Amino acid sequence: MQCRCRTKGAGQQALREGIEMMRIQPGLGLTSLLLLAGVMLGLTAPAAAQDHSAHATAEPAPVSAMRAGRWSDPASWPDGKVPGAGDAVTIARDVAMTLDVDPPALRSLTIDGKLTFADDRDIGLDTEWIYLRGGTLE
Repeated sequence: MQCRCRTKGAGQQALREGIEMMRIQPGLGLTSLLLLAGVMLGLTAPAAAQDHSAHATAEPAPVSAMRAGRWSDPASWPDGKVPGAGDAVTIARDVAMTLDVDPPALRSLTIDGKLTFADDRDIGLDTEWIYLRGGTLE
């Protein structure tokens, strides 16, 4: 292997088998790295509104067409059982559900219809996330 090295100022050049290598000026590498990280994270571009047309959204059902149900009533749920711990729950588009009990911790809650908290008691709702996909939460 043939190697010739020479130092000149802050940079160093070396020739190794016909490949030229150069050390980056101090501070320039950090600046380049931060710029690259900013571009990858989208920090250098101005903020833009999300394109909601790319997501499926449900139009809310007319109030007169909504079925009323209580969270604690198994008949209110499509599979005939009240959601349990870790479940991914969806309130259907045509359902006006009243949360009348403290449910166990849920994985997720998607609301296409309407979810209302009961007025006669303190109710807690523990979930990783709630997605209002055209529905309402009161």
